[in-house]
Amino acid sequence: MNDPSGVGAGARGRSTGARSRRKGAVGEAEAAAALGAVLGKPWRRTAQRWGKAKADIEPCDGGVGVHVEVKRVGSLLKRWSCAVQEHPLILGGELYCCSIDNLVLMLDQVEIPRVCAKSSTVMRYMAQAVRDAEDGLVPMVMCRMDNGPWLVCWRYDDDDRLTAALREAMR
Repeated sequence: MNDPSGVGAGARGRSTGARSRRKGAVGEAEAAAALGAVLGKPWRRTAQRWGKAKADIEPCDGGVGVHVEVKRVGSLLKRWSCAVQEHPLILGGELYCCSIDNLVLMLDQVEIPRVCAKSSTVMRYMAQAVRDAEDGLVPMVMCRMDNGPWLVCWRYDDDDRLTAALREAMR
């Protein structure tokens, strides 16, 4: 039956907004756990309220020079998800991208990226990270498709700064 109020409802009568927020919260918790496992120190979701610009996740022991934006999507990342399974590092437009499993390898900066088509989806996510990042923080995006690998994306121009910040986070 159609909803006369015009407000969408998800499964069992929950609003799609609540479902989206829950999916985002679960994604942020998963991303924090994945990044913590790779870098060897625990990360956590941050308290985000009233539209305040704050990173989605941060190290438990304090700040690091990175602003992490986390996104979980349906199927918009298929091309990049496949590309990072074939090659450890890709360059799409002005963005580098690797799987979370190859992040520490990328910190050595010895891998030559494979060029692939840019992703307008990831470009939008990065634009949000850039807008929301406090001065001095390097914007980084962690994103994944449902049931896909976590992708870590950063701007070409921020490569050295991100490498230094993540190495610091590992200490």
